[in-house]
Amino acid sequence: MTALVSPSVRSEKPSQAAPIIRRAWIEDIDAVRDQVWGLAQASSTAPRWSDVAYREYLALEAARSDIQAKVLFIACVQTEPIGSLVISSENARAARERVVGFAALSAVPGAGECALDNMVVAESWRKQGIGTRLLSASLLWCRAHAGSSVWLEVRASNRGAIALYERAGFSIAGRRPGYYSEPVEPALQMRKLLGPVA
Repeated sequence: MTALVSPSVRSEKPSQAAPIIRRAWIEDIDAVRDQVWGLAQASSTAPRWSDVAYREYLALEAARSDIQAKVLFIACVQTEPIGSLVISSENARAARERVVGFAALSAVPGAGECALDNMVVAESWRKQGIGTRLLSASLLWCRAHAGSSVWLEVRASNRGAIALYERAGFSIAGRRPGYYSEPVEPALQMRKLLGPVA
């Protein structure tokens, strides 16, 4: 598992509209999976998952086993003015959105532990609070799954991501030498204990 804040496929300047943070559903798969995979591939710090690996994070929870629950939150911007959209389905909406960040999470029901498996924010959309908003949505999902703690791994050189996680209350719990490849470097294990929902 890995958590990151990373560069984007695109370098254009962001529009004035703030991205919407929402959950990605199976109906989004054609419009969203390729964009999410592209963001991760353009990142110098993201793990090299196959595009197929993202599919299980888009599946409906009701269809999953009791062994593990997974979710994908996306930060997306409209590619057309809101007034011009005629939305007939979730996939029609997703096709008109551009993904500028995502967070992939997993939880083991009954175990009390969740993991932030991957997180990427497009380089041109950084420093606008998107990573913080994705992380907030992620922590709420973890609490909803009775998580008492959240774990992640991050490249030891990814200072921006480490600072983001520390601001959110994560602390370094360990180190994994040689965990990452391309380039090879250690990972820091970070953990956050979740208190009760206010």
